[in-house]
Amino acid sequence: MTDQILTQALLQSLFTYNPITGIVIRKITVNPNAKVGDIVGTIDNGYLRVAISNKTYQLHRIIWFMKYGYFPKTIDHKNRNRSDNRFCNLREATYIENNKNIGICKNNTSGFNGVSFDKERNAWEAFIGYNGKKKTLGRFPTKNLAIQARKKANIAFDYHPNHGITL
Repeated sequence: MTDQILTQALLQSLFTYNPITGIVIRKITVNPNAKVGDIVGTIDNGYLRVAISNKTYQLHRIIWFMKYGYFPKTIDHKNRNRSDNRFCNLREATYIENNKNIGICKNNTSGFNGVSFDKERNAWEAFIGYNGKKKTLGRFPTKNLAIQARKKANIAFDYHPNHGITL
């Protein structure tokens, strides 16, 4: 396939998408490794990718373009499974909205995003990201109280319900 400008019609001529399963199937053979009827996508960093005209794309972005005819800046996988391309799991999001749906960081010691122990004050601190800055929610005598403060802030600051939860 020669270099072509991506259009919704071109993508729909190349692929069939099942929004319930999230699986994309090839409609045409482009080379011996990409034949009619093949499931599309190779995993790279958790995301499924596909090559079109010698350029690689994240498959969820191709799916979005097939449906809506444009590439948004960011697409969030609601359940944070990067290879789950069911349409009900994809949402257009801003960079900030996408960051409001992250898992727990590997170096987290409290077991809850936005909660840490302040050794100098011998207290648990709760904090949240807001307008690109760290906003302190307070210091608490117990971890549970700090977690409750952060949970309330997650709702108040419109964080995704999956934020910080191990799925």
